[in-house]
Amino acid sequence: MDQIKRYIEIFIPVTTCNFRCHYCYITHNGSFKAQVPEFRYSPATVRKALSRERLGGGCLLNMCAAGETLIPEQIVEYIRELLEEGHYIMVVTNGSISKRFDQIVSMKPELLQRLIFKFSFHFLELERQGLFDRFFENIEKVRKAGCSFT
Repeated sequence: MDQIKRYIEIFIPVTTCNFRCHYCYITHNGSFKAQVPEFRYSPATVRKALSRERLGGGCLLNMCAAGETLIPEQIVEYIRELLEEGHYIMVVTNGSISKRFDQIVSMKPELLQRLIFKFSFHFLELERQGLFDRFFENIEKVRKAGCSFT
């Protein structure tokens, strides 16, 4: 196992969400209606900026949005590039977007061993939308693929 040189928090500029949790400022501000922003830098550019060479080795990167982190389709390519660079990545998610999990678990197994999902358990919203099965199926999907999760 590589020694982790540093921890880096990566804010994903997404303020939209597919949940409407009563306690969340995204819901209170109506931000869930917002468009997914166009990312300013390509996945390849972000990889170069966060290269192992520049950072002195592999790092632990935590990716989290203000809304649901996995909403933008291109997020999968950012994750892939940073895993291929040799970093460990944690992704905060509400666990509901099955399509993203399908895309992610199709990556090479050696990449998935350095990927951690931080599943947020929003009981009331999962119940309201009838998404309990999907939530737990997605957890099982990443477990079977060799990812870690909390």
